[in-house]
Amino acid sequence: MTLFHVIPNLNSGGAEQFLLTLSNTLVDDYDQYIFTLKNPEQNDLFSKFSSKINFLHKKKELVQLIRDKNKAVVICWMYPSIFEMERLRFFNKVEADVLWNIRHSSFTTFQFKQKLGLYFLGLISRLKKPEIIYCAQTAKKYHQKFLFSKKSGHVIPNGLTKEFVFSKRREQETPYLLYVGRYIHAKGPDILIDVFKEYFKINKTHLLKIAGHGWDLIKIPRSLRKRVELLGNQEDLASLYANAEAFVFTSRTEGYPNALAEACSFGLPIVTTDAGDSRVILNDYPFGEIVNSKKRFLEKLLNLKRPTEKQQKKAALKFRERNNFFKTKETYIKLFSSL
Repeated sequence: MTLFHVIPNLNSGGAEQFLLTLSNTLVDDYDQYIFTLKNPEQNDLFSKFSSKINFLHKKKELVQLIRDKNKAVVICWMYPSIFEMERLRFFNKVEADVLWNIRHSSFTTFQFKQKLGLYFLGLISRLKKPEIIYCAQTAKKYHQKFLFSKKSGHVIPNGLTKEFVFSKRREQETPYLLYVGRYIHAKGPDILIDVFKEYFKINKTHLLKIAGHGWDLIKIPRSLRKRVELLGNQEDLASLYANAEAFVFTSRTEGYPNALAEACSFGLPIVTTDAGDSRVILNDYPFGEIVNSKKRFLEKLLNLKRPTEKQQKKAALKFRERNNFFKTKETYIKLFSSL
């Protein structure tokens, strides 16, 4: 069987990171092609994919290869890829098993254009009847409100896409809280800043460390700059998780929040907004607090108690066992085999 992954780009987003892990673990099981809407060699993650994986960015080449393969499965990652693949199928009469891979959970109140697009995709799903993969339970419920077919929806959580090693805690470091996420509205950077404006008035000892793309000092109020450390994109987050006092998460909307799962895999105390599958991830996790307002976020943050190192490690190991990526991979393989 041949797998064709269709994805807008290979930059360092959650869906792209997940595809990187999944495709690299499937190289011995399937012949794989990755098609991007622009030249993949210009993207951040390109060099990290296995040399056994083939890359395409010309539409005619993609169509011809799908036709040439006797048994091909096309996986469309995110909305732009779904629209593009369905357009190619319509105009080129491409025959293949097509899976829609939905990586988003919901839209905010005033994203009217995006919601109209969902209704359109929902109608296409009724006509084309593709198999649909959702990365989160909340994503499935939300999309089915927009007429997405209920007959072929599969929820496959990401699991832990990275194998983190427990690094030794640095005792002399100034205590800090950790945030991991890009600077975009959906991630709630304004919520983070508003909460920490108040937090730093009361807590005089801790820092806030921010890892992620798009942050710069201009986005941080002058009054906070001495207490906030901007780290940019980080290749290895293990030491940051291992040494943090707690993890904070402020997203308005998510699919499966990878960073939240990663924080759980280190047994960290967590305060998070109720976004995406946050509740699913924190189910049976002993150190997580879900809040629905900035006031409650601040209250929980100020009253957080750090567990002992033994308690942290116990919670971390249990979480890693429940969310092992091997289970995710096997679920994907079972779905491919059923087509």
